[in-house]
Amino acid sequence: LTVEPPTAFARIPVVGSVEAGYWSTVMSLPEHEWSWIAVPMLDDRISPTQLFALTVRGQSMDLIYPEGTLLVCMPIHHVPRPLEDRDHVIVRHQHNGEWETTVKEYRVDEDGSKWLVPHSSKPSYQAIKLPDNDNCDNGTDNDGIAVIALVYADFRRRAAI
Repeated sequence: LTVEPPTAFARIPVVGSVEAGYWSTVMSLPEHEWSWIAVPMLDDRISPTQLFALTVRGQSMDLIYPEGTLLVCMPIHHVPRPLEDRDHVIVRHQHNGEWETTVKEYRVDEDGSKWLVPHSSKPSYQAIKLPDNDNCDNGTDNDGIAVIALVYADFRRRAAI
């Protein structure tokens, strides 16, 4: 297997954090507080203006995304294909008048049911079944739930130095 190194890097904003756990109030920073990271452009069909990053907080995805992992995300309306089983997604819903978000794995089972699945070292985090009439996978709110972004890549530290 030959892997070609990326030919270009781009700066994208880290716009806030996302809870990998229970639903949490959106933690979006004001633009003047954004930090910027350089990421390899892995696909020349994608413009860096279509990407943003979020920092993971919480433990519901800790087997894949330990706390502090940077998720490079693409807003769902820029994704050039339908969501697929096992995609990782940023999901929001409205609760008590506030928007809350989480990151989960999108799953479609054999009967077509759609789920948001955690990957956690803690069994208290359980899969969330999406409503049967749900079309939230195209960014449309349904019963207050919508997939708002696809996780395109992630970056994390592997070892403490």
